Amino acid sequence: MPEEVINLLKSINQNIEELRKKDNLPKLIYAKEIAKQYPVNLNKATEFCKKYRY
Repeated sequence: MPEEVINLLKSINQNIEELRKKDNLPKLIYAKEIAKQYPVNLNKATEFCKKYRY
């Protein structure tokens, strides 16, 4: 059982390392950035961020 846990943790760590190497990962979006780029006011952008947990 402990070996299985260790192997699982190693696998997770390897996956994390692979993800760190990728350049096209999603980034955190702020309501202010949405309001600048799209024709919406800051309140609507904030609602969007809360709804989709950005």
